[in-house]
Amino acid sequence: MAAVRSKRDLPPEGPLPRPAPRQWWEGEEPVELRLTANAGVLLTSRGEKLLVDGLHDSRAHDFSPVAPETLAALAAGAPPWDGIRWLFYTHLHIDHFSGRETIRFLEGNRVEKLFLPAGNGGPGIDREDVSALRSWLTQRAAPVQELRLPEYRSVTYPLVSGIRVTAFRSLHASEEFEEVEHECFLFDLAGKKVLFLGDSNYDRDYFATMLDGVEVDTAVVNPLFLTNPSGRSVVLEGVRPRRVVIDHIPFQEDDKLHMRKLVVRSLERWGESFPPVAVLWEAGDTVRL
Repeated sequence: MAAVRSKRDLPPEGPLPRPAPRQWWEGEEPVELRLTANAGVLLTSRGEKLLVDGLHDSRAHDFSPVAPETLAALAAGAPPWDGIRWLFYTHLHIDHFSGRETIRFLEGNRVEKLFLPAGNGGPGIDREDVSALRSWLTQRAAPVQELRLPEYRSVTYPLVSGIRVTAFRSLHASEEFEEVEHECFLFDLAGKKVLFLGDSNYDRDYFATMLDGVEVDTAVVNPLFLTNPSGRSVVLEGVRPRRVVIDHIPFQEDDKLHMRKLVVRSLERWGESFPPVAVLWEAGDTVRL
């Protein structure tokens, strides 16, 4: 009798086209979001560039690493990856962060500041990799803002005229990762507010409190904020954005979880109840706000 294969072991399915956004629009002085891989996004506003969770190369997980050629272009500051002035990490899990690739980037590019969550340990974190980066930063007195925020407290950092970021802590989804320092970033880009939720948990009331009085233009979220009822509640009742961008989706060749199909089916089922949704699907994909 042939062995039964689990769904995870099945090969990726055939290519699916990138879902088209419904009723999308671009404002004046548009902000561009460009995907490196997974949750890595380059933000461009008024010619200024910020990179969120954009440097990682591990394959020891179910998602996609940044391609070697993209990492090389980032390290060399080659267009469109040139002129990045700020680096941000929501947390230090290996599908969002590489200390080694961060060092490589910093050696080839001049940045204003690196925003780095505190802590070296916890499930899903490569302690030696994080420690190597911290040692490198200390030896060179590199400009770094370490983030260790209590819940219900936010801190705002001006970056340049017309651009600032507000950081606040949220718990990582799954009790296994509750001790991992995890930050959300709310970017104010010339008045357009773009929120990165990273791998946050699904605490609707917490986000409603932290974002009370804030009109979020765009929430950048992973697929579980669409597919999970509690995740949908966070978006629709806690964050209340005008539109949504979904990232953290494996590329076709890596999609053993069949997440691309899940995203397409979930948009068919739940898309009408959401604000307009755009998807970052392939390396280099862009969305303009």
